[in-house]
Amino acid sequence: INAEYGDTVPISLTLRRHRSDPDAYMIAVGYVSSVVVLISIPQNRLLSTLKCEPGASQEAVNSVVSHPTNSTVIAGYADKEIRIFDISAGTLIHHMTTHIEAVTSVTIDASGMYLATVGHDCSLRIWNIEDKTCTQEMTAHQKKYDEAILSVAFHPTQTYIATAGADSTIKLYQ
Repeated sequence: INAEYGDTVPISLTLRRHRSDPDAYMIAVGYVSSVVVLISIPQNRLLSTLKCEPGASQEAVNSVVSHPTNSTVIAGYADKEIRIFDISAGTLIHHMTTHIEAVTSVTIDASGMYLATVGHDCSLRIWNIEDKTCTQEMTAHQKKYDEAILSVAFHPTQTYIATAGADSTIKLYQ
């Protein structure tokens, strides 16, 4: 695939099965220009361009994740927000501030009930996706060179969450 969106740079992506064709996939790509682009593969065809709400800052999409059980993608932005997009309709359905500094990584547990977000504010936050409330927050790493937590992941079958930080540590939580 050699897909471009203008003169901007892709930062993050997620791959998901296309709902209408079980043999096809799509990639949701987050760009430095604040858009998320959906690309059909193997056709390499632009399906949709997902944009922020009017008046939003045009900051980078640092992380994007596909929901495992519905037709949404969730993107974490440098402007401290996450945005939830309905990829079937090609629309923004919700946005909210989730950190006091840039959101650097987002992930969803296998059941699709919980979202984990991390950021340069050194915090790991767990969100109930349905009611969009923070159920747990903890300081997870130390800052180093104005960066903190760089990545987060849920274990696919167990109740573990892992984080990787700019402080050169990897942490595992249960």
